[in-house]
Amino acid sequence: IERGRTVDSVLQQYMSTVRAAHYRFTYPAMFEADLVIADEGVPAYGHVKPSAEAIERMLAPVLSRLQTAGVI
Repeated sequence: IERGRTVDSVLQQYMSTVRAAHYRFTYPAMFEADLVIADEGVPAYGHVKPSAEAIERMLAPVLSRLQTAGVI
């Protein structure tokens, strides 16, 4: 609105570019990724810390690969 755009024009741009690019590039790549960090449902604000369980889930595949490779 500060730049003279309407809500409808912003939503249209999002739907036609950002969302489309996500489904074209990012979404398919997650099926080939070694690690996917899924939305935990908590806003990513500085004062909100992830739970220990969420951290363990994120690190488990990394630690497993490092152990298999003999790094740790």
